[in-house]
Amino acid sequence: MAERDYELPDRPQSPSPGDCCGSGCNPCVLDIYEQELRIWKSLSLKSDSPMRNTLSTDSYSKCVVSSIESVTDDVILFTISFEDNNTVCNLFPGAHIILRASSVDETYSLTRQYTPISPVNSVGCLDLIIKVYPKGRMSALVREWSIGSLVRLRGPFGSFQIQQNQYKQVSMLACGTGITPMYQIMRHVLDNEGDETRLVLLYSLSRAKDILMKKELDEFSNYWNVRIVYILTRDVGRSFPLKYKDLVSYRRIDKEIIGKELAPASPLHKALICGTKNFE
Repeated sequence: MAERDYELPDRPQSPSPGDCCGSGCNPCVLDIYEQELRIWKSLSLKSDSPMRNTLSTDSYSKCVVSSIESVTDDVILFTISFEDNNTVCNLFPGAHIILRASSVDETYSLTRQYTPISPVNSVGCLDLIIKVYPKGRMSALVREWSIGSLVRLRGPFGSFQIQQNQYKQVSMLACGTGITPMYQIMRHVLDNEGDETRLVLLYSLSRAKDILMKKELDEFSNYWNVRIVYILTRDVGRSFPLKYKDLVSYRRIDKEIIGKELAPASPLHKALICGTKNFE
């Protein structure tokens, strides 16, 4: 294994009280900070470190932003490429990574969790869909990114596991960018020709124009075992990018539509949810 001089990262910056949403995220930004601090203290005792070619949960891989594509007014698709283009991402369905980014003047750094939408066998790079908020601290850094901007990744993390035909049905409720782990799971099931798990997705958004990865979801809808219902809370009629065959409900997700669309609780039925604090 090759050796290289080790570049010690900046000491992690303590989160502000407002960074924690209070919704019980696991790990929370406060937990991530404690992890970061332990890793930083450990690395500060080392003068060098072996070259890695696998994404790791306990040390960062140096990466650059290699592609930037606007998806909606406030959502951006980034391709993040590893310094070593042979790096194995080690992803699994629903897994998330921790991204660390520094300000342009390198006076501070922040970490956040994101779920890649790349195939689980990705090598050399991965794709992230990131929503930018007007007053978000990480969003302020993300808006400064350009091609070649330096970021660092570690992971993957997550406890969800799914085996071929483990469940009769997987029911998913997603809001906004909460579609990313659901997309990963659906893609994993559908890429396996022997997996007959039924997939039902209730995808809640304000308007049709906010639907993310519509092209990919359209492809999923062509499978016999997939049912996708778009729940639009502000639109009152069909508009782009909705198609004639799309299943649409103009309302909020409630007990009535959950009872209608999702399978009853049982060991053969798995329910997943991902979205904002208010949605969950």
